[in-house]
Amino acid sequence: MNSNGRADDKQGGLFVPSQDEMFQVIKDLYALGPRRAGTEADHRGEDYLADALRAAGFENVRKDPIPMRVWQAEDYRLSISYKGEADFSEVPAFYIPFTQFTPAQGVEGRLLFVDPFDPGARVFKKWKGRVIVADIRFPELATDDLSKFSMGLHDPGDTMKGQSRRAVWVRMHWALYREAARRGAAGFIGILADHYAGGHKHYAPYGFKEKDIHDKPVPGFWVDRVTGAKIREAAKKESAHARLLLTGTLEPGVTHNVIGELPGESGDTFIIASHHDAPFSSAVEDASGCAVVLGAARHFAAARELKHKLIVMFTAGHFYGSIGTRTFIERNQGALLDKVALEFHMEHIALEAVEKPDGTLETLDRPDFIGAFVPFNRAVKRAVFDAVEDNRLDRTMLLPAHGPMGEFPPTDGGDFHLHGVPVVNFISPPLYLLNEEDTLDKVAVQRLVPAARTMVQVLRTLDGEPMDRLRRVDYPVREALMSAMTRITKLRALFMGI
Repeated sequence: MNSNGRADDKQGGLFVPSQDEMFQVIKDLYALGPRRAGTEADHRGEDYLADALRAAGFENVRKDPIPMRVWQAEDYRLSISYKGEADFSEVPAFYIPFTQFTPAQGVEGRLLFVDPFDPGARVFKKWKGRVIVADIRFPELATDDLSKFSMGLHDPGDTMKGQSRRAVWVRMHWALYREAARRGAAGFIGILADHYAGGHKHYAPYGFKEKDIHDKPVPGFWVDRVTGAKIREAAKKESAHARLLLTGTLEPGVTHNVIGELPGESGDTFIIASHHDAPFSSAVEDASGCAVVLGAARHFAAARELKHKLIVMFTAGHFYGSIGTRTFIERNQGALLDKVALEFHMEHIALEAVEKPDGTLETLDRPDFIGAFVPFNRAVKRAVFDAVEDNRLDRTMLLPAHGPMGEFPPTDGGDFHLHGVPVVNFISPPLYLLNEEDTLDKVAVQRLVPAARTMVQVLRTLDGEPMDRLRRVDYPVREALMSAMTRITKLRALFMGI
């Protein structure tokens, strides 16, 4: 650190904001509460980020409005009667977002457990009017498997080998909810069977690849695996009943992409971004990404060194079907999008967490691993790997943007890849990511400065590179193999009911 409390940048003596300054951004956003798209907290977060860009010296700072419908739960309770239709008792549960509200008195129905691999329950049982109970599981995410597709690994401590955790943003057997809706079920209870104990406050699904995020016509609740075990056994006997109460509002609203610009002379554009909305107060998801992007933005506003135009964007509604990213792409097809040399998205500066033997969550004193998604381009790959190594962003694995995780990176910036824009997307996958347990103590504070420096160094390295150079495919055989891999992944997703 220099005498001004800023972190000296190794190239040119310029700065990125200090660790304390970036963590203060996280604390400020966290203090707003759940920043769900279209809510007052969301709008206050937008204003905060727009003001920060103006203060840094960005031009044409604006909030680009995006119409939407704001879904907000007001009262919710799940009660179970294990002895019949009377004697209900409330159990720990959390609503499944965007599902149908109930009448003020709630809805009731007899429990029915459905095993996705048991054709008897799916074919011969009556679902209409019942409350369907199902295990919703997360697929395993193993670093040894990912390493087979890696385009580079920086792990000097060799700490990533043999690691495995659940991919908590992917819900296997969620198709049972849709089937319950089609067959006239009164309600749905999803047991988070692979999640840590007490992890029922889980905000998902949130519109990923859904035509209409509000097309969830049956009220639903999440329960953790401890509560779920008792409910599952009762549902198998078909004697217990459930009462679901979920009331709230669904009203027209608006959210905004927050955008600022620095002019350039080359005619081409860099975009750096993170999403500003969040399911809860959510320090990691994604106040941390916003803090790093803002830190890099402040560097470039002070340096004014890039030949390319720079757009800084805090996108809206990741938890509303990535509506911000997708709307930006729709509104800028052609002239602007064709001139984007690189989109760099930063998400989740996170500490790793594991399950303790008793099933509860334990946060470790080390950063979670980073998946750094890059295109099949030699110049971009080299720039990213060098920056990761130079800035000691340990436990980072470079992965193909089109590869083992699907047709595009599992980030809010992934849609840019589908539209031919070279992307560099950094993301970490902690277990608590979509949960209320995402608190300030989960931020890998020591990583904020290295992450911002990495973003700065990559853009500096690639600045001025011809557009055709950055969009060129330098690894065509690997690209063909990954395309085949994604087709297999799609088939697996259908089998798993995702």
